[in-house]
Amino acid sequence: MRTLLLILAILNCAAAQSTDQLAIERARTTIVYTFDKGLPKLSLEDFLKQSTNNALLTWEVNDCGEQSGDPEDSQPDIPICAQVTLKATNGRAATVLVAVGTAQKGVSGKPELFDVFITDLDDSTYAIQLRDLPAEFNPPK
Repeated sequence: MRTLLLILAILNCAAAQSTDQLAIERARTTIVYTFDKGLPKLSLEDFLKQSTNNALLTWEVNDCGEQSGDPEDSQPDIPICAQVTLKATNGRAATVLVAVGTAQKGVSGKPELFDVFITDLDDSTYAIQLRDLPAEFNPPK
């Protein structure tokens, strides 16, 4: 019985890891032009690297910040976002969230830009458009 439970736990972990990898891959390779026709025909990852002078990119998968933890606040189907956080050498950070599906449907449908924001040195955050990321992330000296 323990062996069966262990095998089920390993399979469940592998499935979650596979879903996360798929979600990140979908967001990473989405052409930013599909989010905003004023952007170039580059993958999100290439756009972010070029726009931020090759800032460190850290990817994760989450619920797009939609769950509050309150049981009365629960949604019937929670979104899945691939989130990339960019860190600048000056301490600034940017976060880009791309919705790639839902908890019930899995990774599916057309990826949609969910949110983009900057975190300043004083930990204040503000939303921006993806097209404004290069100027906001790399302000003039």
